[in-house]
Amino acid sequence: MTIGLISPTLRSQVSRGSVRTAISRGFFVSLFTTATIFSSAFSDVAIASETRGYVVSWFDVAGYADPKQRDCPHGLNRTGEDFPQAVSQLIRLGEGRFGYGFDLDGKIKPGDFIDPESGARGIDNNLYRAIACFSLTREPSQPGLRATFSGGAWGALVERRPAHLIEISGIDNFENDEDVVVRYYVSLDHITLVSGAVAADQTMRVDPDPRWQNVVHGKIKNHVLTTEAFDLNLLGDPFWVQSYQFRQARLRLQFKPDGTAKGIVGGYLTWFPFYWSYASQGWGIDVTGFDIPGLYYALKRLADAFPDRKTGENTAISAAYEIDVVPAIISHTVRHEKGFERGLAK
Repeated sequence: MTIGLISPTLRSQVSRGSVRTAISRGFFVSLFTTATIFSSAFSDVAIASETRGYVVSWFDVAGYADPKQRDCPHGLNRTGEDFPQAVSQLIRLGEGRFGYGFDLDGKIKPGDFIDPESGARGIDNNLYRAIACFSLTREPSQPGLRATFSGGAWGALVERRPAHLIEISGIDNFENDEDVVVRYYVSLDHITLVSGAVAADQTMRVDPDPRWQNVVHGKIKNHVLTTEAFDLNLLGDPFWVQSYQFRQARLRLQFKPDGTAKGIVGGYLTWFPFYWSYASQGWGIDVTGFDIPGLYYALKRLADAFPDRKTGENTAISAAYEIDVVPAIISHTVRHEKGFERGLAK
């Protein structure tokens, strides 16, 4: 059974005697209503080994909003209208103690962040450090609000960019499970918004391109999923960040009672595509006021992993992205032009 793929809304419909069909791993699984199914759907104990599917409803650089603004003690960066600052190749960087992410290198170094929620030390997130003191990408201190630019860009592009999917299989217990398999995909489909929010229980087809097939093992402890380190490659949007290439990535998700989840994905991100997304067409200055040359040199200077074999300069920067997900029905069946279907080869 794949009850775990269905949100509480659809689960309640199942309880009233209806039949729902979920698409998972290239075949159809009919969910017939019984008292046993209904009672188990809301418990921590899975029905056999279950699979849960999600679509990403928010994805952006994870930043910490210090209410006392101690993260930018020298003030915010000037806008792109003030180019003399760019000549110096310097911008003001985040200097706070707190930041989200992971200890990617297994070391606690001077300047590393402390996770504001878990208290974990040695957090590596230099991408956040690079953009922390730009006004439009700065996280608001009020809970529930998004950075001005990030919220606007996501709202404009979310229905146009390929959706990202997460599938968790082999779940025996939703509270604690020592071994689950996590698959992180790009979808052939786009997200649908309902009243401005990403709709739950959308059927999303997996893109069969092997470049976007990311698989890793993980475990669940106290309703929190954490994965092992893995390489994560995702297709982005041609107008924003074209692709995301994380090395030694980790994923952490906190499951919520309403069926959604929230967490962090982080690793060493190839930094040039991130820079190019702002610099390639000039809109980075027009929309954000970013000091583009200053951003370039900051990213280059803060890059902290995977040196180029020829130049010795680091090609990747430690990064963490905030991620929200809602339940989705994931289809591994690809429809071809001639009209026939085939399941993805495993």
